[in-house]
Amino acid sequence: MNHLYGAFFDRRIAHRRSILSVLAFTLGLFLAASVPQAEAQISNFPYSQSFESGSTYGPWGTWTQGPASSNPRWQRRSGSTGSSNTGPSGAHDGSWYIYLETSGGSTGSTDYVTGSFNFSSVTSPYISFFYHMYGSSMGTLAVEASLDNGTNWIEFWSKSGQQHNSSGANWTKDSVSLCALSGFNNVMLRFKGVRGSSYRSDMAIDLVKVYDGPLNPATYVSSTTTQDNTTATGTGLADQEIIGVEIDVTGDCPATPVTSFTFNTTGSTNASADITAAKLWFTGPSDQFATAVQFGSTIANPSGNFTFSGDTIG
Repeated sequence: MNHLYGAFFDRRIAHRRSILSVLAFTLGLFLAASVPQAEAQISNFPYSQSFESGSTYGPWGTWTQGPASSNPRWQRRSGSTGSSNTGPSGAHDGSWYIYLETSGGSTGSTDYVTGSFNFSSVTSPYISFFYHMYGSSMGTLAVEASLDNGTNWIEFWSKSGQQHNSSGANWTKDSVSLCALSGFNNVMLRFKGVRGSSYRSDMAIDLVKVYDGPLNPATYVSSTTTQDNTTATGTGLADQEIIGVEIDVTGDCPATPVTSFTFNTTGSTNASADITAAKLWFTGPSDQFATAVQFGSTIANPSGNFTFSGDTIG
């Protein structure tokens, strides 16, 4: 299901989800520090990283740790994590893996492992990895992507809470379609680790692969209009989500071609005065409103029917 979001609209697409949103303004820029020793942007696939080399806090190939400089913090490890009743007893592949050390910090403290990729010639991008989430206070592990140098992030996968019943439990593999990112030449991917309520929240990842996966063409099934935000919008406010559309599809890649969206202002007493600008935003499989990728051009003072036209998304 893919999603599109806006200060006027939200749209979702099933099996994978995409959201567009119509907004009045774009959110401010978030700057993230980079590690100069990291491997350059990856453009040759398949790409694999098993963390068998690199320093404690990276980089590990293209993957860099940050911004945390104290726990909870992603770090490289061999053997157990050193804390009782949490984390794996050892790596899945080889001798080394990386994990979020949670002996420190507080509930919700977050750190990331980020890599840079060029999918301009990739038809069906995928990421696969092994994860281990043992601990009674386990937090959340997520995979996110950005197409605007880290300003906004789209969530493609997440797990919360304990997923394994012991340190020695077998690691779990998952593969995530990144079809919505196909053709983009500046893609940032990151693993997001969120600490749970105590140190028993050591989550780990190993053997991360990014590759051009199998084709499974998406087919349109249905669409649904939603309105998650029903609160009143104050005068002069920007980036206000109004409605959304969720489109359900079967299959994955290539995505269902989408080149235009038409909306109308029926129900508004004075649309041209109430809405100074409308934007439509694409948020991939996440159903969370965000301004990561704009679809089409901004429409000033929309009234009656108005249409966004842009590049194919899915």
